[in-house]
Amino acid sequence: VTVKSAEQAAVAAYASAPKIPPFWKPDPELWFCQVESVFQRHRITSSATKFHTIVPALDFDVLQQAGDIVKHPSTQPYEDLKARLVNAYAESENKRIQQLLEGRQLGDEKPSHLLRQMRQLAGETVANEMLKTLWMRSLPASMQAILLSTGHTELEKLAEVADRIQEVQRPTEVCAVTAKEESSSLLKEIRRLAEEVAELKLERSSRRQSRSRSRSGHRSNSRGRGPSSSDWLCFYHFRFKENARKCEQPCSWKQKSGEQPE
Repeated sequence: VTVKSAEQAAVAAYASAPKIPPFWKPDPELWFCQVESVFQRHRITSSATKFHTIVPALDFDVLQQAGDIVKHPSTQPYEDLKARLVNAYAESENKRIQQLLEGRQLGDEKPSHLLRQMRQLAGETVANEMLKTLWMRSLPASMQAILLSTGHTELEKLAEVADRIQEVQRPTEVCAVTAKEESSSLLKEIRRLAEEVAELKLERSSRRQSRSRSRSGHRSNSRGRGPSSSDWLCFYHFRFKENARKCEQPCSWKQKSGEQPE
């Protein structure tokens, strides 16, 4: 009974143990804020307890950054581990400012979301007015003009207005894209019909030329069928008819008119 009770107590303790989220390398400071919220909810205040709670939740490559602290913990192991990981993975102040100065594009996200991301990069070192200038520069020109005309100076208020502007502008952009696609389809259809008309014209022209050659050949055959034909005429009678002064045999002119060739 004692062993069973101990097992039940262990299972209950495991079930009630704080659940630590996976370590987030892009922003270790934010991760530690999340972890400390878990500690507060579970009323964990001891540095050693915090340390032994988060160590099992860290991947091996993260633990390697603080191997000496894990192997030989001090009297304040949690504080040492936190400082080491923040220092190892947090971006330097210069790098964050550089990312801000390089500029960011709004893309498909909301202006307020972009502002929060830029504020996180800026930290405590970039003045609010400078952040406002960099954020405004990242917005479309049409949106900037509207925001400047509102007269608002508070950054959070400007972000709210920018979100509403984006919601209004997006249906217009969708309609513009749809109209462009329809126009492109119409142009393709016009080109296809033009090609078909050109092919029909070429086919009709070819047929006319063929009939013309056929008629020309038929007319030229009246003399071009050869001397063996019964109605073949010599050159003189073919050219001068009854005014011919000569005749070459064989020639059917004498048979038709009864004249004797010279």
